[in-house]
Amino acid sequence: MTNFWWNTEIWTTDDGSQPLREEADARYIRPCPPQVTVVFPLREHQAVDARYNEGWWQGVISKVLNSREYLVYFKTSKELIMFENSKLRYHQDWLNGEWVIASKHVRSFEMQKSNERAVKSGDIKLKIKETGNRMKVKFCRGLKVEVRSDEEGYQGAWYSAIIIGLIGNDRYLVEYRTLNTDDETEQLKEEADATDIRPFPPDIGHLGLFKLHEIVDAWYNDGWWVGQVSSVLRNMKYMVHFRTTNEYLEFEHHELRPHLAWIQGEWVVS
Repeated sequence: MTNFWWNTEIWTTDDGSQPLREEADARYIRPCPPQVTVVFPLREHQAVDARYNEGWWQGVISKVLNSREYLVYFKTSKELIMFENSKLRYHQDWLNGEWVIASKHVRSFEMQKSNERAVKSGDIKLKIKETGNRMKVKFCRGLKVEVRSDEEGYQGAWYSAIIIGLIGNDRYLVEYRTLNTDDETEQLKEEADATDIRPFPPDIGHLGLFKLHEIVDAWYNDGWWVGQVSSVLRNMKYMVHFRTTNEYLEFEHHELRPHLAWIQGEWVVS
């Protein structure tokens, strides 16, 4: 069965002057599916259609990132692509002249057959190749990432960057988004090892107060530093302890985010 469908109203000729006309076999034509109100959040392994490249592509929810973002797995291309709520709908099958909402679950092994996966955000791709129990990550040019510092006094800090290119031997040239050269004339570029690079984490938000002893990331000196809430103060302020430097610093609520760990190709909440 076809795994993607096009709405004929959106296609035009190359010059855009008139609707596109072409022959199509009856097997590849169906009525437009009825609109069904989607109840969010969706669940993992739920069958969905995702709006992508001007068509609806059949996939399965692989991971719920937060209340509005999901990773969707496409069996035909063996890819994982990130989508927001507005780009997803329940998958419906046209069977014997009736629309039927697909089963909400698929067998998980169908999503794990390939030993290579790809996570896309827009037109940018992150490839993850599994080798035994290890996962080798390949970052593609243009991907927004975070880079870990290994300099003394900066351990535990992550800085926003863009992948400029692959140098070789799992090393990359990155351009930092918040760090500049010494003369402040341009953004800092430097080499980084793949083990010190991770994808840019999803925004999972945090509406309530952070709790005592909760692991957090704190925005400090143009980077995100891993720390632990040591005191919950008044007016949505906190004291955070940084184990690597043994410092206690005060932060406002908006300067903290939930700490996520990038483990085996997945974001894990601490």
